[in-house]
Amino acid sequence: MATGQWADLPSELLSLIAERLGVIDLFSFSIVCKGWNSAASTPSSQISAQIISSPNRALWFLLYGKNSQCFLVSETDKKYKISIPEMNGAACIASKEGWLLLHRDDSPFFFCPFSASKIDLPKFRKSEQCNVVATFSAPPTSEDCIVAVACQNAPGVDLHLLSRGAKELLTFTPENGKWKNYKIIFGSGEDHPNTETVPFFLWRDSFKRCSMNERLGLGEDVSVSTCGTVVPDGRHGKILFNERVSQQSKSRGLRGVWIEPRSPQIPPEMSW
Repeated sequence: MATGQWADLPSELLSLIAERLGVIDLFSFSIVCKGWNSAASTPSSQISAQIISSPNRALWFLLYGKNSQCFLVSETDKKYKISIPEMNGAACIASKEGWLLLHRDDSPFFFCPFSASKIDLPKFRKSEQCNVVATFSAPPTSEDCIVAVACQNAPGVDLHLLSRGAKELLTFTPENGKWKNYKIIFGSGEDHPNTETVPFFLWRDSFKRCSMNERLGLGEDVSVSTCGTVVPDGRHGKILFNERVSQQSKSRGLRGVWIEPRSPQIPPEMSW
């Protein structure tokens, strides 16, 4: 092995190494090459990752800029500096169940930072000046997953819909269409039994409530645009809003996303 390469290590040895790694080390291990990623995805090594697989764990926060260098903050305030190539030049437009929906050069794709799993999606057109927001109904590995991307272009909104297995991207550009309104309740909605409501309650100012500026050690010259998420919370889900947190009018801009600490894997032979 003196003249060999790290990628040539036997799979049995790689699996033994992966079993003994912690969360962040396991992530770094998985992105070295395909062989190491496979070893990190084996059932035995997943025992090491179970500490971040529970759906009831507190949210983590991922801070990133325009390159691959990121900071990940756990619920216990542990901060990790990691390199994620998939974040280079990308923007996160949705987060759910450990998956991030990222957008770069009109090309959306799913990515999980904890397992390095990635799923590419079809391109869609958008204006350079438009605002993009998105959501998805289920994890991308689910047969029921539907992706919705809204691009705010003057004078209206372009809505792009894509379901798993679909051969085409469905796009709506409403001009004079009618929309059905649902009452948004700040709370559980139990006091409004006869009102049709969205089955979520709203959680505003998450960045400030969780003291993320102090936890990240950011200065007053930094502003952060955050991507929210939806998490289970009793009988109703909880929506964390997208936010723009600015310390000064002229400040260095960063991006962040709330993410559930899970490590989902892509089933063999799965396709979109």
